[in-house]
Amino acid sequence: RKRKWEDDEDPWADDDRRGDGSGTNYSVSLTRVPRDYTHDTLVELHEALGLDVDTLQSSKFMPPTGMDARGTCAVMLRYVDKESAEAAAEALRGQPVTGGDNVMRELEAEVKATLGVTQVHPSVYIRDVDR
Repeated sequence: RKRKWEDDEDPWADDDRRGDGSGTNYSVSLTRVPRDYTHDTLVELHEALGLDVDTLQSSKFMPPTGMDARGTCAVMLRYVDKESAEAAAEALRGQPVTGGDNVMRELEAEVKATLGVTQVHPSVYIRDVDR
C-alpha cells in the first residue's frame, strides 16, 4: 500500500497554470515601477497592451532599494511559460508609465528563468514519533 506522498499520479498534471512541465519558472523582472502600483494596476496594464492576463500567475513587489529610481520599485512577474514571459517583457520594456507623483518613466523588463521545486520529500522528526 502506497503512502499519500508515494502516489505516482500527479494531481496537478492537467493544470495548465503549473508551468511548462520542465520544472523551470519563468518570470519578468520589471523595474522603474511606480511605488503606488498594485497587482491590479499591472493586470490593467497587461490588458491595455493586449497581453493574455491568464498567463500572469503572480506578482511580487520588492522593497525599494538604493538602486531603484526615486519613487519606484522592482516587481517580479511570474508567468506560466517561457513564451508568455518573453511576450510580456517585450511589450512592457520601454512602456511609459506615470505614478501618483506624475513623473513619467519607462519600464525596464528582463526575463528570468529559475529552477522550481520539482519534488517535495516529507520529513519525520523524532519528536513526532510516539514512544
